[in-house]
Parts: sequence; structure tokens; C-alpha cells
Amino acid sequence: MIPFTGPGIILVLVVYFGGILLVGKLPFVSSLPFKTQVLLVLLTHVVLSVVNYFLAKFLNRNGVKNTVAGLRLEKVVLFMSIVFSFIILLMVYGEFKE
Repeated sequence: MIPFTGPGIILVLVVYFGGILLVGKLPFVSSLPFKTQVLLVLLTHVVLSVVNYFLAKFLNRNGVKNTVAGLRLEKVVLFMSIVFSFIILLMVYGEFKE
């Protein structure tokens, strides 16, 4: 198990995956073409990653209270956002390479 301090990581995960889930539940999304849905996933990821980064910065504004495996929460959020961005960009590349 990965050690963490503070409720920050749980809040960040709820915001990210909850946001992805809510965007997927919008009524007009299922009627969009698949390529547009892929771009919507990319846009949603970027927006939620920025929101989570600033949320993590806000949670640690008065000293380090929220850490994951000894690292500041905002550094972990930034690293995971880059990893997920790479995966999503591979999906976008696969869809648009035709």
C-alpha cells in the first residue's frame, strides 16, 4: 500500500474520476462522433488535471500536510497527469493517424 498523509489524495481522485464520469454522462456526448468524443476526453483530462493541481497547491498552502509516498501532493498530481496525458495522446494518435 502506498502511504499518504492527509485527505488530499482522496479528494483529488474523487474530483478527477468524478469529473470524467460526469462528462461521460452528459446526454449529448453519446450522439457525438467517436473522434469528437476522443477529443472531449483529452480536453476533460487537461481541465481536470489543472483543477487538481491547483487544488493540491491550495491544500498544501500552509506547509506540507498532504503527501503521497513522501512527495508533495501537487508533484504527484503533476506526475500522474503527465502519465495519463501520454496514454490519452496515444489514444488520440491512434484515432487520427488515418
